[in-house]
Amino acid sequence: MVFQGGQALTAPLWGALADGLGLTATLLVGAGLLVGTALSVRCWPLHDAEGIDPSPSDHWPAPPLMFEPGPAVGPVLVSVTYRVAPQDRTAFTDRMRHVARFRRRTGALTWGLFQDGSDPGRFIENYLVASWWEHLDQHHSRLTANDRRYEEQARALLVAGTAPEVTHAFDTVAGPVVASSEHRTDRLCLSRTSARTVCRRERQ
Repeated sequence: MVFQGGQALTAPLWGALADGLGLTATLLVGAGLLVGTALSVRCWPLHDAEGIDPSPSDHWPAPPLMFEPGPAVGPVLVSVTYRVAPQDRTAFTDRMRHVARFRRRTGALTWGLFQDGSDPGRFIENYLVASWWEHLDQHHSRLTANDRRYEEQARALLVAGTAPEVTHAFDTVAGPVVASSEHRTDRLCLSRTSARTVCRRERQ
């Protein structure tokens, strides 16, 4: 988008510059800007990608639910509650910024981290996913080993002996929560060895 948009927006500028200065001078200006761009890397270096591991990570367990949602049911509100000691709260919120990035990258429409006003050691992470299928797809095919590392770094600051509490809430106004047994539906079948397997099953 940057390259295509840049070409479209600057084409009239280069045309006007060529009309005023001539083609040779315009090309020299372009060459000078390219040299300046190369030199700017010393002030604004590119991100170091050597420490990034993009390999898939299937480390989240399947959510335990009392009913089976239809694949298209949504949006789905996912809430994760953390217990953090006073001395670790600032570091925890800093590390959760990395978690926020990969949550949005893997399908979250909105994301927020909230601190309980009556219990400052209780943090609640909320994010919204478009549908149940989208949430399961996020679980099993989009998470990377790098995402897992950021998540583990944040959870390492939790109070000893505690674990995150995860809940899934469904928008009942948008449609039925439970997959109807009277219609044909698509069911997402999770595979622990591959990124994901989508199984089609006819239900009577």
